[in-house]
Amino acid sequence: MRRQITARALETGDYLCVAAMRLAPDGKRPDEGYARIERIEHIDNPSFLTQEPPQGWRGRMARQLTVVFCQGLPGPLLIEAREHWILTDPPTQRRQWDEAHPSWANSPAPFFINAHPPKGRHPRRGESPKPSPPDGSSPRTLPPTAHRCRALSFSKPATAVMTGDYLQIHAARHPEQDMAPDEGFHRIEHVAHLPEDAVPHVLARPEWAHGPLVVLDVSGMPGTLVLPSTSQRVLVAPNPERGRQDEEDPWSDSHTHMIAGMQVPDEEDLVLVDRALRPIAPVDETDLYPSMFDDPARRDLYLRGTVDVHPVAAAELPWPHGLFKCEYATRWKRLKATYPEAEQGLQVARAELFASLSEDDFAACPYHQADWQAIARTALDIAAAHGAGDEETAERLATLQHLDETDRPWAHDLLHDHIHWDSGDTALTNGQHRLCAMRAAGVTHVPVYGRRLPDQAAGAARKAAEHAHATVEQYWSGQLTKVWGSPRFAGSFVRFPFLRRLLPRHRDQ
Repeated sequence: MRRQITARALETGDYLCVAAMRLAPDGKRPDEGYARIERIEHIDNPSFLTQEPPQGWRGRMARQLTVVFCQGLPGPLLIEAREHWILTDPPTQRRQWDEAHPSWANSPAPFFINAHPPKGRHPRRGESPKPSPPDGSSPRTLPPTAHRCRALSFSKPATAVMTGDYLQIHAARHPEQDMAPDEGFHRIEHVAHLPEDAVPHVLARPEWAHGPLVVLDVSGMPGTLVLPSTSQRVLVAPNPERGRQDEEDPWSDSHTHMIAGMQVPDEEDLVLVDRALRPIAPVDETDLYPSMFDDPARRDLYLRGTVDVHPVAAAELPWPHGLFKCEYATRWKRLKATYPEAEQGLQVARAELFASLSEDDFAACPYHQADWQAIARTALDIAAAHGAGDEETAERLATLQHLDETDRPWAHDLLHDHIHWDSGDTALTNGQHRLCAMRAAGVTHVPVYGRRLPDQAAGAARKAAEHAHATVEQYWSGQLTKVWGSPRFAGSFVRFPFLRRLLPRHRDQ
C-alpha cells in the first residue's frame, strides 16, 4: 500500500516514490519506483535559489526545501514541502537488503549550505508504516518472475548527459533479477551545470562534486536531482514507444529549481561527446521491450506520426457512435432497432439517419445554424500558418474578426476544443455534433487534431449524402453476404428497413 505525506514529515527508512512514470505494458512491480531514504536535510529559505517564490502558502512551501538521500540514487534529490507518495509495506527481504547496502555515509555534518537535520518527529507524521510480514511477502508483492535481460547501458561523464538521455536514477531494486529491462532509467528533460567556483555556495561539502555540479529535471522524479562530475550510466537504445510517450507528455516544462550561477550547456557539444561514447546497440535490443500495440500499422503511426491540426476528408472520418441530446434521437432509435447492436452497426444507423434528414431538419438543430464552411476554412488556415511559421497571420486569423459575430463562438470552440481523431481510429473522442454540422454544410475537409503519418494525404473530397448512402448500402451488402451468402437484395434492405426483420438478430463479428 502507499499513502501521501508532506516532505517535512518524511523520515529515514521511508520508501519515497522517486520515479512515478515508466511505460510498462507487461505491468509494474508494486515496489518499483520507490527508494529507501537514508538521510534527510531541511533547508529553510535556501539562499542559492534565484527565482522569486510565489505569494501565500505556495511561497512558504517553496522556501522550505527537503533534501533526501536515497539508496541507489546517484545524487541527492531536492523536493518541496508538498505531499509525496511513500510505500507503506516494502517487502521485508528488500528492506533488509537495502539496509545492508547503503548508498550514503552516515555523517552528522550537513551536506548543503544552511541545511539541518529534521528537528524531531513532525506533528503531521501519523503512524509509522508497518513492517512487512516476516516471511518476506507483502500483500501486494507479485510472485517471483524469471530473470529478464537488462537493457544495454554505457558510462558517460555527468557533465555529458543531455536532454533525451535515459539516465540510471535508481541503481538496484532487490531482487535485481526481478527488474524490468529499462527499470531505473528515466528520461532527462532539463540539464544545467553549476560551475565549480559556484559549488561552495550550494554544498557544504564542495569536494563531493569533483568539479561542476550537474542539475537535472528527470521524467517521473518529484524534484531536482543533483549529480557530481562523475561517471553515470545511460541507456544505449531506449524503448522507442516509451521515448515517444515521454516526449509528447513531458513531466516538467522547465527547471524545477533555479540555482544561482547554473548554466545551460551547449547541446551541440553534448551531442559530439555522446557520439564518441555511445556504443552501437545490438540489432535485437528493442525486442527486450514489450509493445503496447498488436497492430504493426498502429505502432508505426505512433512512432512516426506527427500530432497537429490538419485537414481530413470528411468521408474518412467515422460516423457518430452517439450524439448526446440529438434533435432526432427518437428517429435514430427506430433505425437503431433494425441494426445489430455492435459499434459498427450503430455508426451506420447514424449514417442512415443523416441521409434521411432534409434541409429543414438540419436547420431546426442549433448546431447547424452557423457558417461551417467559413469556420472550418479559418481553422485550417490558422493551422497552415502555424505550420509555415507565419505566426503573424495565425494570430490575425485567430481574432476571428473576419467571421460573422454569430459564428465566432463556434469558431472559438473549434480552435480551443479540437475534434480529436488519430488516423485509422474507428470513433471520435469528441466533436460528433460539429462533424455532423460540417458534413451537412458541405465541408469536404474537416480540421482535426490528431496523429497522422508525415506523408499522409488529406483524402479525396466526397459529398456527405453520397457517402452516407454508400456506407449504409455497403453495410447491408456485408450483412446479407454473411447470412445468405449473397448481397443481391441489399438495395431493397436499404430502401425498406422493415425487411431487416427477416434477418436473425446477431452481433457483428
